[in-house]
Amino acid sequence: MKEKNKKQENKEERAKLGNKKQQGITLIALIVTIVVLLILAGITINSVLGDNGIFKTAREAANAWNEATINEQEEIQNLINELNNIMNEDGGTGGGETPVVPPEWDLSKVTPVPSEDEEPVNVPVPKGFTASEVEGEKTVDGGFVIKQDGTNNEFVWIPVDSGSLAKMYTEEADTALSTFEGVNVTTDVYSNLRKADGSGAKEGDKPGSTARREPDILTDTTYGDAVSSNSERGIEQIKSVFGFSGTEGEVLNSFANMLVTDYEANYASIKKYGGFYIGRYEITGEITSPTVAKEETVIVSQNWYNLYKACSSIVNTASAKSTMIQGTQWDRVLEWLVETGMESSKVYNDSSKWGNYTNYNTANGYTEGTPGYVAGAGTKVFPAGSSKNWKANNIYDLAGNARDWTQEAHDTDIRVSRGGSYGISGSRSPASSRVGGYPYGSNTNVSARPALYVGL
Repeated sequence: MKEKNKKQENKEERAKLGNKKQQGITLIALIVTIVVLLILAGITINSVLGDNGIFKTAREAANAWNEATINEQEEIQNLINELNNIMNEDGGTGGGETPVVPPEWDLSKVTPVPSEDEEPVNVPVPKGFTASEVEGEKTVDGGFVIKQDGTNNEFVWIPVDSGSLAKMYTEEADTALSTFEGVNVTTDVYSNLRKADGSGAKEGDKPGSTARREPDILTDTTYGDAVSSNSERGIEQIKSVFGFSGTEGEVLNSFANMLVTDYEANYASIKKYGGFYIGRYEITGEITSPTVAKEETVIVSQNWYNLYKACSSIVNTASAKSTMIQGTQWDRVLEWLVETGMESSKVYNDSSKWGNYTNYNTANGYTEGTPGYVAGAGTKVFPAGSSKNWKANNIYDLAGNARDWTQEAHDTDIRVSRGGSYGISGSRSPASSRVGGYPYGSNTNVSARPALYVGL
């Protein structure tokens, strides 16, 4: 009996030892499992996020695909252009109707769109813009309209051939803008401004003079009255609007450099692409969120500096850049209107029949209720594009409505605005008129008009 009990005790003891051994093995297995899982997790994370991970590989593959797609599209477009050129040169089935794409055009910046003129030409439509499909808005002679994608901003193409380019600009390297202490900026090109009578005679001089000129700064920072509230107003507004700092000379130097950089890029683009775009409307919207869109409020009561900055901020992409229109560009627009059929006298002498003037209705013989009559004409600045009778070649409000600041400078303290304005007759203030004003001031009948050039 004792022996049997002893055997039973031995059996129970072995069972306890076995249970302890199993528990020990289970703990070791758990530790090993955790270690293995950590190793696997590290390997997985490295394979996903590491230098040669899945995410990086996927990104590189996507970038490579996008780049290949862009290159393929450019190659296809180049091939199409080459075929068009060959057909034109060899008298192919196109009969010379397919316009040639100039070889210097950068097809990553523009899409050549054939116009619908009797003799079609390619218009360089910047990427991010689309040519209008509206009837009458796709001929160069009648005003080729483009619209910025995703906005209501519209511009009209102004062609500039080599002869017109020579009338607009003079190339002269290292032309100093000013002898003002601290200003050392020079320009390699400047405007050939013409008289406002349509004669084509020169009106002005090179930068650094006190005649009408552009690009240039104004050096009378006190505007002739050192004790008035206008004292150094020019410098203070340049600092405030553009963020420049330092002495007067340093501020003016920064300002001059900004003007010249933009001006020379504009010129180079016109030379390369054979023209520029003008805002179809005067600048609209708000000064902090400007547009150039139909039926929006025209921006007035702002100084020149704010309007220059606003014009420059409407479009700023790799393919296109907006800026305040130059005086020489305004001259070119007027010449182009005459070249395409408008009577010279309506441009240079009396614009009453196609602008917002006090005598618009009477000049046309309109009475209330008759087609073309505009109630309130000549009493206020109307929203952009308010009347189809106030346009020429698809450009609205060049005559009447508000005068438009340009980049043109005069004397040591004056900027120049162009075009007519409401509240006056069209014979007294035709589309070609030129009016000087202090840039720090604001007026309810003065706005600005943007221009657009293709990116280089």
